[in-house]
Amino acid sequence: MKTIEEIHEIAKSKREELDLRVNTSADTREKHILVCHGTGCTSSKSPKILENFKRILKEKNIENVRVIPK
Repeated sequence: MKTIEEIHEIAKSKREELDLRVNTSADTREKHILVCHGTGCTSSKSPKILENFKRILKEKNIENVRVIPK
């Protein structure tokens, strides 16, 4: 079990990550590509799309973009 302080730190870091996704004026150079990872999307090949995004970013040496299954 985590301490309450650890839980608050985790919540804070996740809140900051979420703010970067929804706040287009956030002061960050990292961008996120959100790929659906629900049941319907998974059956429609979203894991392949996720891997293709990651592969292309690596091939092009793009480091300021993160692909996130959502």
